[in-house]
Order: sequence, then C-alpha cells, then structure tokens
Amino acid sequence: MPPVTPLSLLYLAVPAALSGMLNNAFKVIDQYAVQGLGTEAQAAIASTTFVLIIFFAGYAIISSGAITLISRAVGASDTPLQQQFIGNALIGSLLVGILILSLSYHLAPWTTATLGLTGDAAVMAETYLRWHALFCLPQAIAPTLDAIFIAYGRTKTILLLQITASSLNFLLNPFFIYSCDLGIGGAALATGLSQAVSVFIGFGLLFRMIKPTFTHYRPTTALIRIVKIGLPLSWSTLLFAAVYTAIIKWVI
Repeated sequence: MPPVTPLSLLYLAVPAALSGMLNNAFKVIDQYAVQGLGTEAQAAIASTTFVLIIFFAGYAIISSGAITLISRAVGASDTPLQQQFIGNALIGSLLVGILILSLSYHLAPWTTATLGLTGDAAVMAETYLRWHALFCLPQAIAPTLDAIFIAYGRTKTILLLQITASSLNFLLNPFFIYSCDLGIGGAALATGLSQAVSVFIGFGLLFRMIKPTFTHYRPTTALIRIVKIGLPLSWSTLLFAAVYTAIIKWVI
C-alpha cells in the first residue's frame, strides 16, 4: 500500500469537494435560466431552494451510510460484501427517492403555503416542485452513486459526472423553458434529464468495476446498517435547511 501523504489526500479530496459544489449548481443554473419568466419565477426558485436541500438530507441517509460501509469492505478486499452494500445502497436510494418525491408532489400546495408564497409566485413554485417530483428521481440516486465511487477512491470520476450533469443542465434549460415553452417546469425537466444522463454513465462505469447480482439488490440487514449510520449524519443538513426555510417564512 502506498504511503498516505498530504498530497495524496488532496488528490482525492479536491475533486470530491468540487463535485459537491457542482452538485448544488443546478439551483443556481435554474435561478439564472428562469429570469426571462419574471420576478415571480425567480422568487419561486429561490423560495424552494432549502426545500430541495431538505430532500438532499433524506438522500444523504443512504449515501452517508453507504460510503462508510463500502469503504470498509473495499479496505478488507471483501468483494461479496462490497456487492451486498452497493446493491442495498442503490435500491435504498431508489426507495427513499420515490418516497420523498411522492410526498413532494402531493404536498406541493401545502409547501408553497408554508413558505408564505402567494399569487403567481406560489403557482410557479408549486409547478416547479411537482415537475421536480416527476422528473428528478435521478437526483436521489446520484449521491449514493458518488459515495460508491468515493469509497473506491474514484473522486475524479464523480467530478467528471457532475461536470457533465451541470453542463447539460445549463444547455437544456433554455431549450425546455423557452423553445419548448414549458415555463418553469422546463427547468425541473432539464435538471432531471441532465442528472439522468450522468447517473446512466455512472452506472456504466460502476458495473465495469464491480457488478452486484440481482440478489444483492434485495433489501437485507445491510440496508438497515446503512440507515443506522447515515441517519445521524443527515441531521445536520436537515436542520440547516429547516432553519433557513423558517427564516424565509417568518423573517424575509
């Protein structure tokens, strides 16, 4: 095993940090893209930012637990255990994503009312959240996919995947919003499709390294272990987003 040096740590950490920054770029890209729709659209996107961060806190339950357990299995060179944790983590992220986005779709009117939005801003925020719920399931899977690559030390891979997603999002936004006349819903569609392409490429790269069998995707105690580790780690993100959502509601 090569020695661990500050340079080797930076070699792994910098791409991961840049990827984490780009992972949130879609909010900025959407905010920029909808400016042609008026101030109400910009208010709708801005107001839902911390709601989406709350969603990411939910996704982090799986990704945070997965990176810990998969890294341990990689260090032990235990391929069957790696496959088990990877399969359970991916199916777990899918289930969590479906749950969160289903709730988001049905609770969109309540969410916009809770944020204190009225008029066109409320209508646009509700539309954005519902389109996001319909098309952005890949966003629930992407953090877990990133965690798997990080566990294998493939941090440059996740950076390239995030660059791909962000670039596509930037290009697709004006096409769907204005050319296809989908309005603010087009921003969510662009985000979902760009992330889907990135996730699809990521799966292709992952399965070239290690490929879980069908049985590894069946939820087992491995998923429970992932959740037990990931749940406490997700609380900080959840509380951060909840506090700023409250500020938007009662202060701003």
